[in-house]
Amino acid sequence: MRAGFSCMPCQEPDSKPTSEQWAEAIQLLLDSTVPERKDEFRRLWRQYDPIVSVIGPRAGFTMEGAGSEIYGVIQFSPKDLRLIWLIGFTSWRAVQAYSGLIFDKAAKEEVLDLAALELLEAENVAVER
Repeated sequence: MRAGFSCMPCQEPDSKPTSEQWAEAIQLLLDSTVPERKDEFRRLWRQYDPIVSVIGPRAGFTMEGAGSEIYGVIQFSPKDLRLIWLIGFTSWRAVQAYSGLIFDKAAKEEVLDLAALELLEAENVAVER
């Protein structure tokens, strides 16, 4: 990450985001994940009005609702939000990379064999050498 750069919702690079800014970041993440259902997600967000709680750094991945005694709280760490964005970005790039093959197989009503894709990649590497 570049010095002074932050992908979190802050005005200043060194400032701490407010709960409202984190809530907006999660809403934007949901909007970009499934843009065709943006209005539905926004309606559900307004309906349930969850509280966003940022927790400190932890090992592993944490994004969860609070315990059974408290509903309407979303807990996560900043690292986890970045990880979700990275997974979404790389997944979209994979769809872009294989979309031609997926479309071709669907148009021909052929089965998409994932094992055959590995052979295709090996053949491409051999051709490039």
